[in-house]
Amino acid sequence: MITPETTLPGPCQVSPVQFLAQGDLLRIPGDGGGFHIECRGGKVWITQEGDPRDLVLERGEAAETEGHGLVLVESLSAALVRVTPLDASPTPDFLD
Repeated sequence: MITPETTLPGPCQVSPVQFLAQGDLLRIPGDGGGFHIECRGGKVWITQEGDPRDLVLERGEAAETEGHGLVLVESLSAALVRVTPLDASPTPDFLD
């Protein structure tokens, strides 16, 4: 269950698609490699410690983080998000 502030364990494993209610905050420890973050529905804001850029993703958009510093993903609306380590083997969508 996603709570208003959820932390993914590090190093993060392939995650199923997760539901975030509006205003929920997902914390991704940046102590390993980077992550592929995919917005499968709704709208999310992403920021990474030490990176001056902030990103806003909408349904169908994705971004990659560098893996240095904490990553925060905040839902700007109800959203579906999938977080995958960059070094992970791809998983077919039907396993989500």
